[in-house]
Amino acid sequence: MAANTLSYSESALRVKAAFYNKKAMVYVEGTDDIIFWEQFFDKKVYKIEDVGGCGNFNSYIQRLNNGEKSFVLAGDSDYAPYTPSSCTSKLFVTTYSHSIENIMYCPHNINHAVQRLARDSRIDSISEIESFYNRFIDGVEKLLILDMANNIYNKGVKIFGDSCLRFLDQSNLPEISSALVDKFYNSKVAMFEEHEINEVKAILHSEPRPKRLLVKGHFLTEAIRLWINKRVPAVSTKNPQLNNDSLYESLVTCHDICTPICMERRHILDQIAEVEKNIEFI
Repeated sequence: MAANTLSYSESALRVKAAFYNKKAMVYVEGTDDIIFWEQFFDKKVYKIEDVGGCGNFNSYIQRLNNGEKSFVLAGDSDYAPYTPSSCTSKLFVTTYSHSIENIMYCPHNINHAVQRLARDSRIDSISEIESFYNRFIDGVEKLLILDMANNIYNKGVKIFGDSCLRFLDQSNLPEISSALVDKFYNSKVAMFEEHEINEVKAILHSEPRPKRLLVKGHFLTEAIRLWINKRVPAVSTKNPQLNNDSLYESLVTCHDICTPICMERRHILDQIAEVEKNIEFI
């Protein structure tokens, strides 16, 4: 049977884990997610495999909701804190931020990538990265409001998409163009009720997580890629030009484990501890 089909019985899932000489399977949405989640799950215990897309992943969520305890799911939280839960099982591990890319694009991880690309570990870009993030997130806050409202109220309006490129100032990459953001916002805001916009603003006002962690991760990718490509030659004689694949390779795992441990890692590790109290290992 093909690896990404969904007709596996609970017993078949257990056999599958045994085939890999593991105690349980962990399923993730796509192939890009596997390496990211491998840094958190004990490889002696778990085998991680993708299910071939969102539609299949949702089917696995339903199986957990139906009481199956033979496998684990790991995925993005998206806007789950603001919407009715799609999964009540302790066997669903989610990110602290919107998606895995938000974790990958941690300032410390970006700083480490700059050091390696510049071949100089003395370079410290943390303040520059955080300053850029502050400008960028301030620049797209109107889009964040619309995207949250879109998901909370099921409007079906495309806001962020998968790239920020269309909102960037082409004369000053990778900075946000406030004019382009305002034009887009004004063209879409009428699709939402005033109380919906105001409710999202209230949510953001009380949200303890930095807004950087709430913006759709894929949306950030192009800005981070361009920022690194601009930063490295500014602080060294090197001039690497990362594409999206090499950006992923550079940032998919955490290279600097912060002390104390960051909320991102703590959130995931605490959930995995709960998994081990609830899963039925083979």
